[in-house]
Amino acid sequence: MIRITAVVAALLLTAGSSPGQTQPSPATPTGTPPPRIGLVLSGGGARGAAHAGVLKVLERLQIPVHCVVGTSMGSIVGGLYAYGYSPAELERLLTREGSPRDWAYLLADGDGRRALAFRRKEETRFITGRNRFGVKGLTIGLPKGWIQGQNLETELTFLTSEAHDLASFDDLRLPFRCVAVDLGTGHQVVLDSGNLALAMRASMSVPGVFAPAVIDGRELLDGGLTDNVPIEVARLLGCDAVIAVDIGTPPADVEEVRDLLDVTTQMFAILTQQNVDRSIDSLEPGDLLLHPDLGDIKSTEFERARELIALGEQAAEAAADELRRFGVDDATWAEFLARQRRPRHPLPTIRSIRIDNHSSLSDLVLQSRLGVEPGKPVDEARLRQGLAEVYGTDGLQRVGFALVARDGDTADLEVHAEDRSWGVDTLAIGLRLESNFEDASSYEIGALYTAKHLNALGAELRTQVGIGNDSQATMEFFQPLVPDGSLFVAPTIGATKASRDAYDGNRKIAETEINILAGGIDAGMQFGPCTELRVGWLRTHGRLDVGLNVAGQSIPAIDVDDGLLRAQFVADTLDDGLLPARGFRTTWQLDVGIEELGGDADYQSLAITHLHAVSWDGLTLTGIAFYDTVLSAMRPAYTTPALGGFLALSGLPENSIAGQHAALGTLMVRQRLIDSFAPLFVGGSIEVGNVWDRRSDQLRDFRVGGSAFVAMDLQVAPLHIGIGATEGGALSGFLFLGPVR
Repeated sequence: MIRITAVVAALLLTAGSSPGQTQPSPATPTGTPPPRIGLVLSGGGARGAAHAGVLKVLERLQIPVHCVVGTSMGSIVGGLYAYGYSPAELERLLTREGSPRDWAYLLADGDGRRALAFRRKEETRFITGRNRFGVKGLTIGLPKGWIQGQNLETELTFLTSEAHDLASFDDLRLPFRCVAVDLGTGHQVVLDSGNLALAMRASMSVPGVFAPAVIDGRELLDGGLTDNVPIEVARLLGCDAVIAVDIGTPPADVEEVRDLLDVTTQMFAILTQQNVDRSIDSLEPGDLLLHPDLGDIKSTEFERARELIALGEQAAEAAADELRRFGVDDATWAEFLARQRRPRHPLPTIRSIRIDNHSSLSDLVLQSRLGVEPGKPVDEARLRQGLAEVYGTDGLQRVGFALVARDGDTADLEVHAEDRSWGVDTLAIGLRLESNFEDASSYEIGALYTAKHLNALGAELRTQVGIGNDSQATMEFFQPLVPDGSLFVAPTIGATKASRDAYDGNRKIAETEINILAGGIDAGMQFGPCTELRVGWLRTHGRLDVGLNVAGQSIPAIDVDDGLLRAQFVADTLDDGLLPARGFRTTWQLDVGIEELGGDADYQSLAITHLHAVSWDGLTLTGIAFYDTVLSAMRPAYTTPALGGFLALSGLPENSIAGQHAALGTLMVRQRLIDSFAPLFVGGSIEVGNVWDRRSDQLRDFRVGGSAFVAMDLQVAPLHIGIGATEGGALSGFLFLGPVR
């Protein structure tokens, strides 16, 4: 679940050999109505998959269910059964058999970095860090849950497409109820109507893990807080007897409670067990309790669903003699199956689209990104993609949909969008460090503030500030020209103060301070969330102060000016902007310096960078290629490319060699050793590259280098510590906190 296993395990409060053939059930005596059975399914996180195993045995024993009541994961299994899925279909859904969306995806938000809006991807280039906060007015906020539930809710909504606006859950194939808790009052809420998917989602809003779900203005939490085995709710539906299945995790032995996370887990387990004990005490002589032995399987281990289903099946098989009294004859059973199984219908044609907009994006922007239109059948793949694109703008807490007012094969599509409660605007904080443990080190502390949705088309103002060896302050106003954001203009202004060192081998001989003021404007196109093309004009004015450490010489300051036209193409499919395991990023940039635009010289330069990462079972192979050349006359010295530092001839100090032309090829291998909240890796690299001042010399006399390192993916940024070596340079150690280049 992408680095949150420990947190989920601490907060998931309700978490908690093939069976032989069952003998046929005895038929209910003729003229005797079968008992009305209420099936009660408890919460327990991943352990709730055991409910599907119990259902398999109930059906083999021909035990019809009058109504279903569930809490948390029990509400999902129970709700889908009441909707009309068979136990075999539930097994496929829980094991994710044949689905491209596994549990790691369902228990996350959005389609990952690849589906983020292009500008959100680019922010990892400007700030080295994953720490982002919502900003609302003058306050900085955090979400109410680690997971907002976007992917899980979308999946449940598609699975229950004919139950989005029910007057009563009695209108399902089987009457259904699920239990939640009102965050404001602490009172139990029994959900009995409306959108089935949203009700199931609300019932498993585990505090601290899932954000509360909002239904009828109330923020709802996991029902296990008040009633993890809601037997009395089933009795209110008129059942004659209850079959209750408890798969929760009881409190651990005190010896197993070792740290703060264990104490938190134990606290929730104790609170939950208290209400479970009260519910079980309410069982009557004609009721039956099943408590499958699920061993040490944790409530977070969704990947063990198949094993859990088998254990639930075993528990029900062991109680088969007691269960048979609820069985019915073949004719009655056939009537039940006809009532419970839902015929599969295609998704309806859209009559109209309603936007229930509680966001700062305009209706026009939302509808243009959804990519659906009235008069056409719902295309599940396209609607999923549209929802992901809207969510990928990264300012929304929830993007949901419902098919309402269904009439035959037509329905209205209702889309619900709401801003993040903790703030649409974002503040990112980052830190970059590099050192060779000798005389070369650099650092930068950065902040990136993005004000979003400034007008109806979704304009943004991005402000970046960095303090360190290289200090900077820049602002860009990004104005979309069309609702889907594919065309834009972006004026920028900025100031940079940078230091560059000159080296003779590994010995520093000079320091240069560069002060630059710049302003310009770009126009461009975005092709989906992964690709951008922009062209523009940039005007810079600067001053170079050179201080020499050799023979006490000094050089007067130099004023520099540049006026240029530029074009840039970027394609980015990386799964992570700081430590990628899959995907690629390629950048082509053409700069044309023009004296008539205020520059000191006419020149043309081309820079190409490509990074590609592939992974197999924790082993990642990353290739990096870089080429920067002047196509005509020499460019200004302060714009020349430089090599040196981690993965760029690692044995040399950072940016210690520079020239009019540069080329680099790097192959890095990284093996994950420990998969935890801060994964640990070991790896190494081979690097080939050099710089040249004359065109005729380039791509000759390459220098060979490499590195060996251990790395840890911290929440702020990846940390690499190791040794580097380069032909013609000394062996040196390095520390690098920042993105893989």
